[in-house]
Amino acid sequence: MKKLVLVVLAVAMVGMAGCSTKSAYTALPGAETVSPVGPFDVGETTDASGYKFGDNAEKIDLAAAMGLALQTALNNSGISASPGKYTLKTTITEYAPGNAFARWMLPGAGGTVLGVTCTVVDVETGKPLATLPVRRSIAAGGLYTVGAWKYVFEEVAGEIVKMLKDTQARRPEKSKE
Repeated sequence: MKKLVLVVLAVAMVGMAGCSTKSAYTALPGAETVSPVGPFDVGETTDASGYKFGDNAEKIDLAAAMGLALQTALNNSGISASPGKYTLKTTITEYAPGNAFARWMLPGAGGTVLGVTCTVVDVETGKPLATLPVRRSIAAGGLYTVGAWKYVFEEVAGEIVKMLKDTQARRPEKSKE
């Protein structure tokens, strides 16, 4: 009986994880191929989310947090250099810090969300080569999702670097004839 209870609890915890990441690598028409080894440099990061922290909330500079997370992810992957062959210009398009207690009580409520669009720009020509929209949401969970409003930046930055390095994700879709 104890084993059954433990199994049910384990399944419930996994089922309540409620995390999702949507991302895509889109090469721009007429652009040359971006090398997966870069090197890449973090360019301007802007916040267009419109999110305003409340008076009693711990505040962070969203653009600075995203820029730092992206620089750290690039450094850890070994594809960072300054100046790089490519610059990453990032715009935060959506942000909501969420609430871990609300996620625990009612999955779907209190979700943490971060959406960005990262543009790969050729340093020499200034020409945009690709866009990488990434949206990470944490819709359910309990104590283990405390602080998600901060670590979500690291997860999004990791997804951007993963897409930059993944040449399989860059292959154009074959036309269906």
